Amino acid sequence: MNATGRVVGVAGFRDAGGGFLRRAPWWGGLFYRDAPATAALVIDGIVALPRGEGVGRALIRAALAEAGRQARPGLRAEVRGRNADALRFYRRLGFVEEGRGRYGWAWSGQALLMRLPA
Repeated sequence: MNATGRVVGVAGFRDAGGGFLRRAPWWGGLFYRDAPATAALVIDGIVALPRGEGVGRALIRAALAEAGRQARPGLRAEVRGRNADALRFYRRLGFVEEGRGRYGWAWSGQALLMRLPA
């Protein structure tokens, strides 16, 4: 929240247990492919508005603190390869690529696995 109480950013997380599709009907597996397991806390989505005011950076700092509380080795973000803005954002914060593959929805294209140690 900002000084006026307005929500300006949100981040979702998940662990190696997966997201909501773990409980999906059997056909969910036909369209979705999990990324390799990790001990890291996975950023499952992040939105910060307006851009460029440090909200995203603050969310990542909070995520790192949460990873520390959970004794996780760091953070992982699974970013679509064609999402240049997100890749720039994560790289600026020190995330490094640890792999690539076609994870998530089958039609969404290649994803880069980005890691930030705690």
